[in-house]
Amino acid sequence: VPQMNARFVASCVNGFSKITFLLSSRPLWVQLGKAAVATMTQMNAVDVSNCVNGFCKVAPLYDEQAIWVGLEKAFLTVGKEMSPQHVANCVNGFSRVEALLGRPSLWIPLGRLLIPLLGQMSTQGLSLCVNGFSKVELSFTFRELWESLGTAVSLIRID
Repeated sequence: VPQMNARFVASCVNGFSKITFLLSSRPLWVQLGKAAVATMTQMNAVDVSNCVNGFCKVAPLYDEQAIWVGLEKAFLTVGKEMSPQHVANCVNGFSRVEALLGRPSLWIPLGRLLIPLLGQMSTQGLSLCVNGFSKVELSFTFRELWESLGTAVSLIRID
């Protein structure tokens, strides 16, 4: 039996999360969750983004705390290496997990990382960030983040 590595696990999480009928396959997600936790420290920025994006789609079915604690730590380790779109994907994914919404240890560093990237973000990425942070009550006190999001949105050209 081949051994799973971080890249394989992240690719599977991302890929399987796009197959609607597999989203209810608890055995698959339990196995992928165990594999993700075991390989989390080996994940790069893209792997972490893929895992956040994939696992957030099954969070109500499989809300394993170890995955989210691991992904938060992994994000805080490699987040600075992420493209603006991957950061936006993480904002979107993390904001879909009820257990993470009140964690200042995640959202404050994520907001600080996001602010300088806003000028490079697509409209889709900006939309994910606005919607994601709007679910995080503690972010409402993060004035600099909201002012930066507002500025980035106001600079979008209307054709």
